[in-house]
Amino acid sequence: MNFKKIAVTLAAVSMLTIGTQSAFAANYDERENNDSPYNIQYQDKLNYQTYMKGYLSSSNDQDWFLFTPDSIPGGRAIITLVSPEGYNYGIYLTTSNGSRVSKTWLIDDGRTQQFMIYTQPGESYHINVTNSGLDVNPNMPYNLSVI
Repeated sequence: MNFKKIAVTLAAVSMLTIGTQSAFAANYDERENNDSPYNIQYQDKLNYQTYMKGYLSSSNDQDWFLFTPDSIPGGRAIITLVSPEGYNYGIYLTTSNGSRVSKTWLIDDGRTQQFMIYTQPGESYHINVTNSGLDVNPNMPYNLSVI
């Protein structure tokens, strides 16, 4: 339970930082040819402490990312998606063979979605960011992080 409080506090601090200037924007921008789970070579690679800024160009756009954690037994990761203000994007996570991943939701308030997963050594995870509302804004970025 204490870990959950720390994660929620970290997310709140991140949200305050994003409100003044994006804490995520400095690291990486997603590449727009990452629209398919089958083209792994085009998926942006995520590691721990990765902050990605991305854009959904249309309501049909999907962005796929590949997260390969360290090979530490019992590891965990916190994955956070912050949608543009006024929009509600979705985040989905599967293993490399397409299986769903068990996750513990820490925040799900429409704009911010954050969950924790326990990682498995040697496993890669596909992260999918997609539109889950009625519309997207191709000029406003979403922010994705793995810590």
